[in-house]
Amino acid sequence: MSLLATVREAVVRQRSIAVFLPLIDIEFAKEKALQGDVDDAVDLLRAILERENASTVIGPQGPAAEVLVELLLQRGGPVDVAAAREAIDWLTAMPTEPGVVIYEIALLRLRALLARACGDELEYRQYVDRYRAMANQIGFEGHIAMAEAMT
Repeated sequence: MSLLATVREAVVRQRSIAVFLPLIDIEFAKEKALQGDVDDAVDLLRAILERENASTVIGPQGPAAEVLVELLLQRGGPVDVAAAREAIDWLTAMPTEPGVVIYEIALLRLRALLARACGDELEYRQYVDRYRAMANQIGFEGHIAMAEAMT
């Protein structure tokens, strides 16, 4: 994390590589959550999304939304579940180029997690099955492993 902090400082100083700043901040948010500071991690992710939504460029919004949904569902309060659903709806509405499946596959996983958090085991299984099938079809090894872990 100290090396990542050093890189972040360099990115802030060198505006030409500022595109990496949100990705670094997502990693900081993950680390905050791992250290038990989920509230600050959620706040950081929301700030990333607000800042990036002002941009017209598709960038790290997807990964930030993914981590945000995971953390909100981890906290698990009714307001958190509703906010997770809103983030999923927002990610669903994001414009992407035809054939780009990275958001689609992430959405299947996030919808499965939301269904489980809402106690809908049937819907959870259906999304996990679709998620696993897509991961296998496109050969994304990380997603294949995550889908297998969900069964």
